[in-house]
Amino acid sequence: MAAAHMNITSSLAARPSQPDHVELRAHLLSIANCAPALEPYLAYAAYLIMGLGLLASYLSAWGYTRAFVTGYAQAVDRID
Repeated sequence: MAAAHMNITSSLAARPSQPDHVELRAHLLSIANCAPALEPYLAYAAYLIMGLGLLASYLSAWGYTRAFVTGYAQAVDRID
């Protein structure tokens, strides 16, 4: 694709999938029992944030793969 001067654009789904460890902080607070009144909610929040991060990661990977396949087909046509 570089020979055809093409690139894959960035995705908005890629940003939430970056590991900023928000879920890790919530999970560690839950394990350490720092806030007993919030105990079940901290764990649920950590699981929810992890699940949303995984979903965003899968959506980003799907989008990048689709863009690569489309761009590769166009690059082959340009080079030949």
